[in-house]
Amino acid sequence: MDILSNLLWMIAIWWMLSRMLRTVRLIQHQRLLQEKKENQMHFEQSDMQSNYKQQSEVPLEMVEDPVCGKFVEKHRGYQLSRGTETFYFCSWDCREKFIKEHLKQPE
Repeated sequence: MDILSNLLWMIAIWWMLSRMLRTVRLIQHQRLLQEKKENQMHFEQSDMQSNYKQQSEVPLEMVEDPVCGKFVEKHRGYQLSRGTETFYFCSWDCREKFIKEHLKQPE
């Protein structure tokens, strides 16, 4: 009876220790994932800051919309090419209005 009781105690202790070890491993894994996430966020934040610095150093080329006269950044404007000319517009509506008024088809 004592042998069986001792065996059961050893099994219970082994089970508790294995559970504690599993919990410790789980906590370590969660900490590792959190550190990776923080490192990734730090990397992305520093990357965004360096991109912002690079973008702010590049001068923006502004062009005038021929329909409404607004100035728009060249890389953001809606484009229309005719022959060797390229027109830039602040909106799709201005582009369509320009096409209707200036690029009429002969009847």
